[in-house]
Amino acid sequence: HGQHSRHTLRGDTALCAFMALSLLTFVATYALSLTVDVHKLHSPYLFLSESIDYAPSSCVGSFLLSPACALYAVTVYLRHEQLDSMGLMPRGRWLGLAAALGGHGVAAFQVHNLFVVHYAAAGVFFAGTTLYVMVCARHERRRAVPTRSRACSTIRQLAAVLAPLLVVYALVIGPLLISRAVHGADIDYKDDEDRPASASDDPVVYAYVLSLAVVELAIYFTFAAYFASLLPELQVVRICFSVTRHMPAHGTAAIAGGALSEPFINYIAPHS
Repeated sequence: HGQHSRHTLRGDTALCAFMALSLLTFVATYALSLTVDVHKLHSPYLFLSESIDYAPSSCVGSFLLSPACALYAVTVYLRHEQLDSMGLMPRGRWLGLAAALGGHGVAAFQVHNLFVVHYAAAGVFFAGTTLYVMVCARHERRRAVPTRSRACSTIRQLAAVLAPLLVVYALVIGPLLISRAVHGADIDYKDDEDRPASASDDPVVYAYVLSLAVVELAIYFTFAAYFASLLPELQVVRICFSVTRHMPAHGTAAIAGGALSEPFINYIAPHS
């Protein structure tokens, strides 16, 4: 009275989908925000957040970035389970999951709608992912975690150094911009009839803002390099689960007569 089916999700499939969606998100939204949006991007405000701020790029950003963040969480879970099965006591899982949740917040709340929530979610994403990369790379080095590619392991170690340095740079530039604003500098050219900014307006502010935009992109690509380096390891990881469908004692006739007294899908459980 039961039918069994087995399903498998490969780790490298989840990772590739995560990376492809996240890359596609910003390729599409940058293209739209530079050409189609009513409030178009202009230099030096080339931030990722600005590229998903107004429709239609905000719609595309929410549609693609949210599933990408869900796959980010799946990737973190798969890597954790892989190391745990090897008895290597993995670290950093909750940092990665929190960062994925922050990414959902970035996708859901645009800057011009709820800028406090947006920037708080962005802070959780960038801080969480940076700490996740650092903790995992340190754990891999200290525990001598086996790797399938020496080059990929080197990339992870370099990302663990580069990501925090870039974040620190951004944290230094931020107060400098605030200081310029306190002393009367206009740091938001967008409110001035949406005119394009130029270096002649205030070369210091222009350089600060542009460098922040470049650093943000550099942080993103550093994260991307770290996760891409996990591909050889996650090729051997599988999530397997089985679905058992139980028929009622009286068979299909009971279903046709509306007398189904037990669920058709009885349970969904991990395959052992």
